[in-house]
Amino acid sequence: MSYTVSLTKSGQITLPKTLRMFLGVDGAKRVTLEQRGNSVVIKRRLSDEEFLAKLDSVVDKKTRLKAKRAGNKSASELIDEYYASAKGREELKEKYNA
Repeated sequence: MSYTVSLTKSGQITLPKTLRMFLGVDGAKRVTLEQRGNSVVIKRRLSDEEFLAKLDSVVDKKTRLKAKRAGNKSASELIDEYYASAKGREELKEKYNA
């Protein structure tokens, strides 16, 4: 299915309601635009809570306890800590053959 939308002078578009419903986004939610060749793919961006839940499955117990003791940390801070750990560095090496 395809949709035709208007582009404002400031470069904004409105996603049709059916697409917003399909992606599960409303109002202040954010989406990610990904360029693939001559096309653009729109993806729903995970909320911090959803992202942290996914991250929790791969972050080791020691890092989780450390983050919990430090109070509310952003998802990016937790990711940085994870990849600074030995387990995270090994995962990066495997993933990117570094």
